[in-house]
Amino acid sequence: MYLKLAKSNQEFRDTYQYLIDKYELELQLFYINIIHDVELQNYHIRGGVYDENDNLALLFLNANPHRLLLFGLNNSIEATKVLVEYIENNNIAITGILGNKADTDLYIQVSKKAFKLDLAMDIMAIDEFQVLPRKGRLVVPTADDIDFIAQGICNFTKEALHDSITFYEAREKVQLYLSRGYFYLYENEEGKKTSFAGLTKRSPNSLTISAVYTFDEYRGKGYAKSMINFICEWALQQVKHVALFVDKKNPISNKVYLDNGFKYIRDNYSYIICD
Repeated sequence: MYLKLAKSNQEFRDTYQYLIDKYELELQLFYINIIHDVELQNYHIRGGVYDENDNLALLFLNANPHRLLLFGLNNSIEATKVLVEYIENNNIAITGILGNKADTDLYIQVSKKAFKLDLAMDIMAIDEFQVLPRKGRLVVPTADDIDFIAQGICNFTKEALHDSITFYEAREKVQLYLSRGYFYLYENEEGKKTSFAGLTKRSPNSLTISAVYTFDEYRGKGYAKSMINFICEWALQQVKHVALFVDKKNPISNKVYLDNGFKYIRDNYSYIICD
């Protein structure tokens, strides 16, 4: 087994484009990092681990903010050992690892570091739209909605990501969302803004739904399901797939996506290194 580094994001993309195309939904986090974090590429390590027959066994990318993305092709502990030894012997700064359960389990088994689970998620996707009974409508936010959405982002970060963010940080994030477009509010039949969600371009032929949130007083009324249905109707006219990451521990939100026709693609586990 041997490790081969790509010198730049462009070289990584050129070398592994065939794999990104084949596993587009599974590798969307690889794609968005090599495309959108070009200015940070000097902080990345990226490449593959190959076997003695020059077959790729493990793809990796130390992505912003230093979370090591893993994608194994044959569940090889030998390939994982080569990568772990390179990372730890060269003191490469990583804050954690992210990949499916098999890949992350192997890394934790081999590494000298201690890890704790951050998020356990599933990647889901849809490629055919199905109309559901819907109420209300989607609206594009304006500057007047920034504070309202920012409060929701604070709530979402705490509830879904088990993290915290200041209102100021949330406000900056909302302004970034709005500058990129593809961010929506949902209004119910009474014109009350109940929910929001964003779309991100994470691979060539798909859009990924993110930051899905419904305010407490409007939950359990089907608004999130309707919002997702509206978004999928529009998005699937633009791309082949709509994807999302869902928390394994949130069956209520997962049902919203299943009801809209989303199907399971792959699990996705995020671990952070213990101090």
